[in-house]
Amino acid sequence: AQALLAVMASFYAVFHGPEGLKAIAQRIHRKTARLAEGLEMAGFDVQPKDGFFDTITVEVGPLQKAVLKSAVDEGINLRAVGTTRIGITLDETVRPATLESVWKAFGIAREAGNEPVPYRLPDALIRTSPY
Repeated sequence: AQALLAVMASFYAVFHGPEGLKAIAQRIHRKTARLAEGLEMAGFDVQPKDGFFDTITVEVGPLQKAVLKSAVDEGINLRAVGTTRIGITLDETVRPATLESVWKAFGIAREAGNEPVPYRLPDALIRTSPY
């Protein structure tokens, strides 16, 4: 069973190639940055502050259970981190409507839009060598 996962992962990489994988990673990160920006603009504390790739946590205090329930109602799977935070991880299947559903779970009425958002990758995660 483990070998099948390894074979599928290698086929995914071969199929997309280096530039395709880079493009997928950049899209995932931009969506995560857009999500974080919307949450921050609504007053939520998004971590980590020093950069992220595809995963953020959001401090929601006593609203955690309500936000998680609202997310389930939106068809979104978020995770509790401790008793006051929510973890969110995005992947290549996320669409603008998905971001809007996550924001809605947090009580935010916002459209995903197409305006550029700055990269928020930590320097240590930026590739400097060729594939």
